[in-house]
Amino acid sequence: MGLKPGYRHAEAGMIPEEWKFARLADLAELTSSRRIFEHDYVSFGIPFYRGKEISLLIENQTIEEPCYISEAKFGEISSRFGVPVRGDILITAVGTLVGMSSW
Repeated sequence: MGLKPGYRHAEAGMIPEEWKFARLADLAELTSSRRIFEHDYVSFGIPFYRGKEISLLIENQTIEEPCYISEAKFGEISSRFGVPVRGDILITAVGTLVGMSSW
């Protein structure tokens, strides 16, 4: 089967001719944080949002059972890895937000 008009083969597969191909690492700084486990949760402290909570917030729903991490844990992670800021892209390590959008 030949190429459809206006398309070309690229490393990622068949793409429109006008698209440019680039690796994400060439366009942005990629970082990773340490996973937070259930045993890291505390009764109060810094709110911690998993994919589940982000999905609820996107749909303007209430988080019924919020999770928290201690200020010490937040300080440890933020000093080593930084914290997300507006405009960052977050990818969850567990669960999925496929098809979810905040716009």
